[in-house]
Amino acid sequence: MHFFGRFFNAAIRELFEEVDVSLTSPRLWSVLDDADRRTWRHRIVDDKDDFESLLRRTKCLPQHDELVPFSHVITPEGSPHRFDTWFFLARIAATDMPHVQTHDSELEGACMWLSPREALAGYSTGSFAFATPQLYLLHQFNQFPTLQALWTTAMDDAREGNIPSVLPQRLPPTDDFPGTFTAFPGDPLYRPEEKSPFLHRMHLHPTDPSQSTVHLPPKPNANVEA
Repeated sequence: MHFFGRFFNAAIRELFEEVDVSLTSPRLWSVLDDADRRTWRHRIVDDKDDFESLLRRTKCLPQHDELVPFSHVITPEGSPHRFDTWFFLARIAATDMPHVQTHDSELEGACMWLSPREALAGYSTGSFAFATPQLYLLHQFNQFPTLQALWTTAMDDAREGNIPSVLPQRLPPTDDFPGTFTAFPGDPLYRPEEKSPFLHRMHLHPTDPSQSTVHLPPKPNANVEA
């Protein structure tokens, strides 16, 4: 499987724009002060091409090897706004941590460091709201006992090209499943039907997140310590 460089560049750009993470060599925080980086981040919000200008001016190179492709999700047919989205994993080095922007009222508001379990617990209590792809990924992450197990499996899958494109299907709500009901490839309700012994679906309750349910097939090697 070939991963186009523009997807990596876009992920690196978004990390810098939204939370001031620099996956570049040298790091942007090493050549620009806080005020200059903030100015550039605001410029990039309005014009994505400004990120390329920033890299040329600072002679910084995007570091694709610091990202691992993890998931490819396409918005269901019939959605008013559709996206073809790649999700990547990244490990933030200790030297980068002091520069991560955890609060910016003019850009993305605030971000938090959370484990998958903490994020899912917050969703169940209504403290956090997640879109279907985010919730799906959090449940995938939660299948792994350690970060290293997740990282190793993701690296192996990327190396082998084992990252299937996922096109979910939205199903009409029913009395048993009000709200957003989504089937994924392999689920008995997915069409055309694919043989699988596992449910692969997500039901997001419209008023009570604690009543939402997610069924994922087991991830191979997810429970194996790396």
